[in-house]
Amino acid sequence: MKNVYYLAKKDFFQYFIKPATISWGIIFPIVFAMAFVVRGRDINFLAPGLIAIASFFGATSMASTSITFERRFKEFERLILAPLSYWEIVMGKVVGSLVFGLFVSLITTFITLPFLGIQVGNPLLLTVACILTSIAFSSIGVFIALIIKDPRNIMIVVNSIRLPMIFLSGVFIPLSASPTILQYISLLMPLTYAVELLRYSFTYNAFIPIEISLVAIFVWFFIFLVLAVASLKHKY
Repeated sequence: MKNVYYLAKKDFFQYFIKPATISWGIIFPIVFAMAFVVRGRDINFLAPGLIAIASFFGATSMASTSITFERRFKEFERLILAPLSYWEIVMGKVVGSLVFGLFVSLITTFITLPFLGIQVGNPLLLTVACILTSIAFSSIGVFIALIIKDPRNIMIVVNSIRLPMIFLSGVFIPLSASPTILQYISLLMPLTYAVELLRYSFTYNAFIPIEISLVAIFVWFFIFLVLAVASLKHKY
């Protein structure tokens, strides 16, 4: 845990102010969601999706940025040669991304909700949901960053995955109003369960039961955590 802590601390303070992290992790999700607010969309429905997007983009951007820079400048090999296990390296990256993703989602919550005049039904569940979703998205970001051969293409690949996902996960369009085939596709996306869990914390009403969303988020986290460790072992 001590090794994981120092790896996470290094990543957070070293990559927090990188342009890619700031633009894709903080500015883009807020501006993107506000565009729908200006067009007169249902604010109460949009708020959980806004927080989910902030966590999603924040956590994955942090993971992608840290691993991209370290691989491009041959710094990642220093971690491999250090007396650290593969699990410690991956968990260090995940925790660093988790902290940033949680930071972005909470900042988004505290800034936008009072501004939009939205009431939260269960603040405790909202906090827990922000933590769990940031954990899951962090493991996804680390895994994607590790499997890309050319680190210069990481952000292209990450955005190719993130952008379609936000339109299919019930962020802007209710899952109940989507065609059946799209509902089945959305069930294969981690962002869907994050949005549903956050939506339940606001209104106590969601398309997917809260128990399923909680279990699904944990499952996605462990799946991508194991895949990230396996990918790291395969490369080094």
